[in-house]
Amino acid sequence: MESASYIMNTEDDRRLLTAHLVDDLESKQRANTTRLLGTMFNAASLACSKQRDRDVVEWLRICVLAAVKVSTGGGGKASAKANAARMSSDAFVVDDDEEEEDDEYVPSDEEVVAPKKGGRSGMKAAGKTKAKARAKEEDKENVPLEVVKPIPQPTSTKGLYAKPYFFPGKDGFLALVEAIDSAQKTLDCCVFSLSDDSIADVLIRAKKRGVKVSWDVVCGLWFGLFTLNMKGSRLNSLFEQIRIITDNQQAKGKGSDVQRLQEEHKIPYKTDHSQAFMHHKFAVIDNKVLVNGSYNWSKNARTRNNENFIISNWPNCIEAFNIEFEKLWAKF
Repeated sequence: MESASYIMNTEDDRRLLTAHLVDDLESKQRANTTRLLGTMFNAASLACSKQRDRDVVEWLRICVLAAVKVSTGGGGKASAKANAARMSSDAFVVDDDEEEEDDEYVPSDEEVVAPKKGGRSGMKAAGKTKAKARAKEEDKENVPLEVVKPIPQPTSTKGLYAKPYFFPGKDGFLALVEAIDSAQKTLDCCVFSLSDDSIADVLIRAKKRGVKVSWDVVCGLWFGLFTLNMKGSRLNSLFEQIRIITDNQQAKGKGSDVQRLQEEHKIPYKTDHSQAFMHHKFAVIDNKVLVNGSYNWSKNARTRNNENFIISNWPNCIEAFNIEFEKLWAKF
């Protein structure tokens, strides 16, 4: 608190520190901004000797975080376009010292806790404002939904399996390694984050093993090219037996393996080109095995996070994910 008093009474230092803070906040995604502000408010709260002062800091935290959320995502179409224009291309890149931060988390309105003392009338007014905002958003979203046809189920389930795995834990990781090691023809990986060197080594092993495309696959792709009329299909990259799709900003992170895999081992990758996330986490192996779930291919996902995936050989699911992969590969 003494340093705060010094800053407020020293105009030059106050302006300098304010300018640094503005630059730092403008370079960050909303989630990163929220985390930085949270750290600042935590420090301020710890410096308070009285509960009354801590309550003031906590209430300021709620107000500021709400303002950040509105200014970065809740201000309508014009605001959203303006904010998108202000964001730099590196706004979503994971910081060097946080390479394993896969999915940033932002508290929802319902999870923000108000101070225990005072301010009830203000909170009621804020609650009404939020309710009106939600009602407007719901009105925008109340449009007819496109009817999605269910995927046809196989006529027989004999020999089919779908086995779930949960993390943290070794069983799931060993099952993933075994699945990738089983690849003989093709290996298509579509993951938000690929920063676990152990998984990268398994992909390198598959590349060195010489995963090859058989003639029956080639003939099928010739037919598929004319049937789907899909530019950038497997036919255009027959010798790219292993392909990776990942998020464009995650690919730039310090811990990402995709650039190294391409430059050193000729394993191609593609990314999206938008501020939205390419958030899939799935792999299709030899058109026979599907791995799909919440699991990012990162160390945190393997050793710390609560994650899951399912390994299955259901043909209808594999076909659907194959179509999705080819669509994204052509698009990116």
